[in-house]
Amino acid sequence: PGIAGIVLTVGMAVDANVLIFERMREEVKTGRTLFNALDSGFKQAFKTILDSNLTTLIAALLLFWFGSGPVKGFAVTLGLGIISTLFTATMVSRLIIVFWVRRKNPSTLPIVRINTDSIIKPLISLMPQDFNFDFISKRRIAAIISAFLLVISISSLTIKKLNFGIDFSGGILIEARSPNPIDVGSIRNVIGDLGLGDISITTFGSTERDFLIRIQKQEGGEKEQVAALNLVKESLGPSYDYRRTELVGPKVGQELFMDGALAVFLALLAISIYIWLRFEWQFALGASLALAHDVIATLGLFSFFALDFNLTTVAAILTIAGYSINDTVVAYDRVRESLRKYKKLPLPQVVNMSLNKVLSRTLLTSFTTLLAVMALFFFGGEVLKGFSIALLWGVIIGTYSSIYV
Repeated sequence: PGIAGIVLTVGMAVDANVLIFERMREEVKTGRTLFNALDSGFKQAFKTILDSNLTTLIAALLLFWFGSGPVKGFAVTLGLGIISTLFTATMVSRLIIVFWVRRKNPSTLPIVRINTDSIIKPLISLMPQDFNFDFISKRRIAAIISAFLLVISISSLTIKKLNFGIDFSGGILIEARSPNPIDVGSIRNVIGDLGLGDISITTFGSTERDFLIRIQKQEGGEKEQVAALNLVKESLGPSYDYRRTELVGPKVGQELFMDGALAVFLALLAISIYIWLRFEWQFALGASLALAHDVIATLGLFSFFALDFNLTTVAAILTIAGYSINDTVVAYDRVRESLRKYKKLPLPQVVNMSLNKVLSRTLLTSFTTLLAVMALFFFGGEVLKGFSIALLWGVIIGTYSSIYV
């Protein structure tokens, strides 16, 4: 869950800077001087950055207050990341850019006029300067796609249900201490060869000698659980100090699940209320539907493919919700600005114009976030596989829902 918070923080930090650069580019195109464009770009982007980060910060506070264990860890990491993002994007980035402009005295910004002779080109050079997609005309196709995803997801959740991992289904819990710093990978390989099913190993403390082993509930009663516990101890050897061994029942797992579900629900409710107060009730309704759409589609993915659903997955869903609402708030802010600026234009035209203006920012942010998630998927090992799959799916579905749902 801590990694989930860091991934979302990275995505939001990149997004904040992309928003600023996009605004600066727009201001330069209107004929402003370079310093005026810098100042106006930061001021215009600040409102959007503040809205998107505050909604996520509200969610983080509620998750910390009502969540438990790993969910609290996610909330702490995300909260600290949001505060640091607001500071670095609005203060540090500004100081660096102003220092560069004063030192180099460029005639314009590189993001406005790309040097085609340069070997290394910015990603933005691969995109058109102005998009002109007709999103509204494709709304019926999008509605069919969303309806299909929701029907499949709800049907799978009803019939197949979720494949709960050891965090929720119960199992064997072992707390042990090693005389030396442990190698989690080697311990996982030793226990994995025993064929006891799903296992989870986490370290705690500063010495890297203390660790927790969770093993899924075995077929049968207490006798079979004790036999599996003894088998694990024999395979690890006598050099470990076994400080605690417990047989965790499914009741504890259900309590964890309910705590996580309550925290997620309250966070989404608080986000909707904030958007209602900051924008309009229609915007809040759209944001709530987009969040529900993304969460249900992700749960359906785990149910349909029978992927393990555990506390790490809850963290992934929280990350997807945060990413989705960040995307949605950015789009809403531009739509609100365009509605005030172009009062006589038809609403579909205003919405299309607004979405096209934020499209390059959306694509760049999604691409950089996908790079971070792909690194987790390929190099994070088996432990983070389900988490990475959820995030890969979440970035795609979150980008889609922020535009169409």
